[in-house]
Amino acid sequence: GYWMQAVCGKSYAILYCTAAFTNFTGGCAMTAFTLCLWKTCSKEYAAVQYALLWSVFTFNTYLLSCYGGFLAASCSWELFFQIVSGIGIVSSLLLLCVVHYLPQKAALDPARENRL
Repeated sequence: GYWMQAVCGKSYAILYCTAAFTNFTGGCAMTAFTLCLWKTCSKEYAAVQYALLWSVFTFNTYLLSCYGGFLAASCSWELFFQIVSGIGIVSSLLLLCVVHYLPQKAALDPARENRL
């Protein structure tokens, strides 16, 4: 998206499409992360686990954004957006693998639900 904007130059149509695409994919990523949290947190400690995992997620976002400025200053915009997109694709695939290989929670068992 933004790589195309950097290559094509000033174009409001590309900018609007890029912003819409970024917002859509950001929402998809947030949904995937929330699903990962739901699958990993136990019912008894959900509030604490959710808060800790969410703070780790946001800490990494702020930490990596600091280095993004140094990366953007040291290379062209086209290369910067290619690197950032590659990192995003790899992290999305990693999250997909983590969610896929997590064991099913025992709380989904109806017999266990009656005992709680």
